[in-house]
Amino acid sequence: MKYVFFVIGSSIEYFSIFMLMFTLFRFQITERLATTLMVSIMMSQVSYITRLSSDIGELSSYIQLVLMILVVWILFRVPWYYSILMNFASFVIGFAIQGITIFLLSLFQGVTLESIQGGDSMVSASVQLLCAVLVIAVSRLIYLMNFGFDYVPVDHRAYVQISGTNEVLIVVIIATILLAVSAALVLRDDYKGYAIVATSIFALTVPLFMYYSRRKDREDA
Repeated sequence: MKYVFFVIGSSIEYFSIFMLMFTLFRFQITERLATTLMVSIMMSQVSYITRLSSDIGELSSYIQLVLMILVVWILFRVPWYYSILMNFASFVIGFAIQGITIFLLSLFQGVTLESIQGGDSMVSASVQLLCAVLVIAVSRLIYLMNFGFDYVPVDHRAYVQISGTNEVLIVVIIATILLAVSAALVLRDDYKGYAIVATSIFALTVPLFMYYSRRKDREDA
């Protein structure tokens, strides 16, 4: 049952991340619904398997990020550079929402990180569902406020020049991921410490990424 609860919660969580990604970059999720559902279920399997190994468990999220970049590039026909941007944006926002939610639950509801990590499958699945609902709510808010970006081209063969704002965005992404991965390796025996550090890194990165994305939108208009 632990596996079933995890897969259900993780699949819904992944679907919410796709919804956030497509909403933020003005893609119609209804046109990609079947593929999105299939990929969400497949990625939940990857998440479950990678977390079983103590050697790569702390890097599970980053392994999934790389796979998601490949999926969006290959299956959804998004140019590789823009697949990186789209996945990074949804990853940092989703991680920040998850981290803040878990922190608040630990303060007011007494939910421990140990129970979420696998000690209690019901608690873990419930937290996953809660985070998914919050991500969907953020996606809906983005849609209602018309706060999205138009710079991702429709043509998957679009030429990408890594200079100017494109270069800045890549530097922001690389620096953020390197900091987060370093924190995961240094704090591999202290999950709570890692969660706090990683959440802080991603939460601080969100406004920076949004600022340069908005600037790129204006440049490409």
